[in-house]
Amino acid sequence: MGQIDGLAPITLPALTGEENTVELLPRGQVLCAGASALSVVAQAMAACAFGNQIVLLRSPVADVVAHTLGDACRVVDSTDAARVVGGDFAGVRPDLVMLAREHKGIADIRLAAAQVAIGCVQEDSEGQYDWTQLVRERVTTVNASAAGGNTQLMVLSEDAV
Repeated sequence: MGQIDGLAPITLPALTGEENTVELLPRGQVLCAGASALSVVAQAMAACAFGNQIVLLRSPVADVVAHTLGDACRVVDSTDAARVVGGDFAGVRPDLVMLAREHKGIADIRLAAAQVAIGCVQEDSEGQYDWTQLVRERVTTVNASAAGGNTQLMVLSEDAV
């Protein structure tokens, strides 16, 4: 299973002496909490397509998906999504939870996610997920003219903020 093509930086219109780019980066760890084997697979495909690390709850289909995705997937030894979101498992801290509409305990999962500031995305009435929740956006502007021609004065690392 591969990533979606086109995740390279996109050049945006800019004034003379300026360079603007936007990048779509993986969100991070995504907990796929589907209510059925089909919804787990659909969630894992969507999240993996953008380069995210997939976290699955223990189930028969989870092992098959994990075998297919290799290092991009981790199966936790639990069927309780709220426990996973709450941080009960070492090395697992989802950045997003994907939910199916028919999932039992959806209110508990949303509450646990809200308590640790993790977003949730739920499928719409057609079974689709908002893919924009699976990425984070990084916009970079380099204005060489405003910096007197020295671009190093204008470039800041995302980690420095």
